[in-house]
Amino acid sequence: MSIEEGAVRVEHLTWTHDVEVRDCSLGKGVFALREIEMGEIIGIVRGQIVDDENESPDYCIEMDEIYSLNPLPPFRFLNHCCSPNAEFIGDEPDQADRFPEVYVVAIKGIQDNEEICVDYAWPVEDAIRCECGSPECRGWIVANEEVHKVVPGD
Repeated sequence: MSIEEGAVRVEHLTWTHDVEVRDCSLGKGVFALREIEMGEIIGIVRGQIVDDENESPDYCIEMDEIYSLNPLPPFRFLNHCCSPNAEFIGDEPDQADRFPEVYVVAIKGIQDNEEICVDYAWPVEDAIRCECGSPECRGWIVANEEVHKVVPGD
């Protein structure tokens, strides 16, 4: 796998779903069943494309201004963390596909039995209080560059 300019080009996709959904302090979470190296593709997010921004569940992944991806398990249960160990990366869609494949990729080494988390980086208008427990917690689930725009009580 190689990462170029924010897109993923998969040369040899040999990953397996070495993850499982378990109970955690936030409800359910996704946990590694083995050590995962930085840069490794953990899996492809599968799910339903939703074409109504007013009907998208909170845990959808935005694909563009209108469309979202409503993920299926296991990646439906990826929790937010202000200091994540994974991220979503999309590849370039081909001519037959309007939407890119969305991958979960490790951005640091992940230990066996460690929870896999991503930074949701929501826009400020969707910000909610964060309970990730990270020492780097921003206090809000919001894009890092928009934290200063959060007005408590909104």
